[in-house]
Amino acid sequence: ISNKCATLGIICPATLFGDASASILRGEILENNQVTFIEYFPERSKLFEQIAQATLIFVLNKNKVTDQIELKNNANGNTTHLDFKFISKIFPNLEIPFISNEEWKILEKISKFKKIGEIPKIRNRRGELDLSILKYCISEKNTEYILLRGIDVSENHLNEREEFVDMEKFLKVKSQEYQKKDFGKIRIVGQQIANIDTTKRLKFAKTKPNYILGNSCNYLTVDKPLDIDWILSQLNSFLLNWRFKITSSNNHVNNYEIDDLPLIGKKPPKFNVKLDSIQQNILVCKSFGLDMIETKIILKDHFIETEIDNNYKEMFN
Repeated sequence: ISNKCATLGIICPATLFGDASASILRGEILENNQVTFIEYFPERSKLFEQIAQATLIFVLNKNKVTDQIELKNNANGNTTHLDFKFISKIFPNLEIPFISNEEWKILEKISKFKKIGEIPKIRNRRGELDLSILKYCISEKNTEYILLRGIDVSENHLNEREEFVDMEKFLKVKSQEYQKKDFGKIRIVGQQIANIDTTKRLKFAKTKPNYILGNSCNYLTVDKPLDIDWILSQLNSFLLNWRFKITSSNNHVNNYEIDDLPLIGKKPPKFNVKLDSIQQNILVCKSFGLDMIETKIILKDHFIETEIDNNYKEMFN
């Protein structure tokens, strides 16, 4: 388009404003032009025949500066007006999730905390045994070192199958860094694949020292003085699950996405592994600075509202 002041209306896949792989193009569009309006249509809208994916329509003015953007979400009817500087402060890669005004305020609160990738005492890696390349290391003989696959992981539970690892073969190909920093330690493990339509996509559990993790898993090694149970409680919370889902655009749980999650290192005095699920979730929300109304926004689809109220008041009033 030769006109330097042209206005364009563009239809494109929704991943343009969410997927990490589109960050360079997204930056070019938002930083070197003026985007004034973005409308989101979920996959179920079926705007076009034989096209099964979420879609965006956005308006762009060439060679102007993006300042205020109007976001409209056809999935729920929400309309939000955001300052571009506010978006870029929270998301350096300029992702734009289509969430409500109240959710943007929650996002602002939790974004003030360090991200997992910024915490030196946590190592976030993919599982150490490549199930294809290192298939020859897998054994039916009980070597006392148990192979764990992503499918074996659920929230706070691991399924042990009759698969073991020949450690003589395995350790020959593993780095000294892995053997020093990860091998033989209790770690936090999660699935590397989690269906995008699943309500709870982040599911983590604690391993035993003799578990070897397949590359269909992600894991975190947590060093002291951090408390591994408190870290696990946050990773399994509906708050971090919500934060993950608003920018995840496919079925993978990528390590860079885990690195981008906020985390509180210091364990709060009220934390105890014996707290039930609703109490742990409320405590995580409160620790991140959410008030009762914001806590209910995050938890209302998972617990009865009166139970949230009663537990919140019992814990903090």
